[in-house]
Amino acid sequence: MSGAKRSSARVVFGAASMILAMASVAAAADTPARVTPPEGASLVARLNTGVDWTSMGRMGASGGAPEAAAQAGWLERGFDLTGEDLFRISCRSCHGPNAKTIQKSLAGILGIGGATPPPGSQTPGGELGVRHRLMKGGMIMPAFAHLRGDEVDAVIAYLRAVASDKAAPTSPKVHRSAAHVGELVVKAACQICHDATPGVTRPAGESMVVPLAEMTAKDSASTFVHKVQSGFTPSPGLTPPQRMPHFDYLSVAELEAAYAYLTAYPPAPAH
Repeated sequence: MSGAKRSSARVVFGAASMILAMASVAAAADTPARVTPPEGASLVARLNTGVDWTSMGRMGASGGAPEAAAQAGWLERGFDLTGEDLFRISCRSCHGPNAKTIQKSLAGILGIGGATPPPGSQTPGGELGVRHRLMKGGMIMPAFAHLRGDEVDAVIAYLRAVASDKAAPTSPKVHRSAAHVGELVVKAACQICHDATPGVTRPAGESMVVPLAEMTAKDSASTFVHKVQSGFTPSPGLTPPQRMPHFDYLSVAELEAAYAYLTAYPPAPAH
């Protein structure tokens, strides 16, 4: 292992240890919004469909990359996230590079300018309906119950700005620990396709998916970051095939936080 890789590994594993120590303090304080490990089957397994059905990551080549300013000192300082950042991390892979792709639907769903929800919409009108969908999910959309109240506020402020066609959407910033940002990335992106632990039955012939519980043992932090940002196409000769969509809109720091989170909070089977 090169000196650079050893240094990177020390930083990330040190981050995992510090994250776990901070989590112990938070648990002792009985804080209302704790970081919890991923558990249970992936979304596609719960829907009894295949990984190749999902649109995860296919929007990754469009739109701007995250700013590099937040990538230094992420463990000590944590992350400042806007509603647009939270949309990017939690929603972009299925809904497109920004909320502009669903702008007309948003205006109707949020009741802006007298617009009405689009025909066939499963989301009740108004802000309350959007909050309900985010927290409870829908027929296909997963629930994002791990989002905290002020994070939902920030996302809705961003969606309102986009639906109103403001030139520069703004939303309040929330400051979050590295552990929680790792949780956001894993639960909102990775666990759409990856089960928390082995043993989940999948349709025959679909792409092979490594469980979250095996990722940190299988790959170094730098390999994990590279795979997630770059993805890979199906490899000939592998049965079942393997395909990994690319998530180049997630920053190195956000993905290192995800790796450290998986190390500090080992994935668990569903209760």
